[in-house]
Amino acid sequence: MSKKTVGTTMVTMMLMVMSLFFIGSTYARYEGTYKGTDSVAIANWKVKVNGQESTSLTLDFVVNENTNVVDNKIAPGTTAKATATIDLTGTETAVDLIVEAKDADFESALEAVGLSKDDVELEIACNGNSEISSVTGSGTTDAPFKIPVQNTAFTETNGKFTVEITLTWKNQEQNNVDDTSVGKNGGTLSIPVDFTVRQHID
Repeated sequence: MSKKTVGTTMVTMMLMVMSLFFIGSTYARYEGTYKGTDSVAIANWKVKVNGQESTSLTLDFVVNENTNVVDNKIAPGTTAKATATIDLTGTETAVDLIVEAKDADFESALEAVGLSKDDVELEIACNGNSEISSVTGSGTTDAPFKIPVQNTAFTETNGKFTVEITLTWKNQEQNNVDDTSVGKNGGTLSIPVDFTVRQHID
């Protein structure tokens, strides 16, 4: 092997050793892995209707006093009211409240006693207490009652209000024959009403 070849080989080997040294140094570093947990509190949802968290409740209509009709009986020209208490105590979000008599169920209930939607008027009102301000809407799916969250959460003071459902059997002279037929059959008028309380999201 010639001196030139030996020299070339030695230079090549030295370059390889230096390359390995520099490459190795690029992968040598301090390293540590630190595992942590981020946390955030979940807003409470504590809604009751008439003191119940269940999805089934019964409301009793109370007929407005009328000297011409026996107490707690409804007839043309009389009005009955049912009241539900909504309790948001402990709830930490604003809420939407929808109170509706679904058309199909409402019509079926009326037909069961011989009435139609034209014979009655159903009104729903939200009576917020003085601690709750800015309640908006009409209680329907398209325009629910919006109850804004109070400070950090609803309390015993500002978290309770009532919803009043008013049913009026309209007095319409052209319906005298049909109304008389309903009166002859008697029975009980039961109106199905759905309460939906949901978190309000803008």
